[in-house]
Amino acid sequence: IEYVIELGKGLEPLPEEARVDANKVPGCAAQVWLATRREANRLWFLADSDSALSKGNIALLLRLYSGRTPAEILGFDARAALDGLGLPQALTRQRANGLNSMVGRIRAEAMASA
Repeated sequence: IEYVIELGKGLEPLPEEARVDANKVPGCAAQVWLATRREANRLWFLADSDSALSKGNIALLLRLYSGRTPAEILGFDARAALDGLGLPQALTRQRANGLNSMVGRIRAEAMASA
């Protein structure tokens, strides 16, 4: 968990104009914002949270997903990757649900762009 929190400290700041309700990820224990930019058939994500752990979780997801094509995002098994890291088991049920919500939002953005 400490490593995940450290990842969050290196997260690029989210511009204030991206902190809008449309970018909020529902189902998270903390406030999480996720903005998407499409460029050359790739999706780039910017995100932030008011919680250090949620910020770390989203930083990890951005490393896995940002800069990929919609097909790559949809073809990637995030659950297996995160299970391999042991992350879901280290989180409370509510935080694990929030992590799933973040993955769901990223996948929805990829489906909308595919």
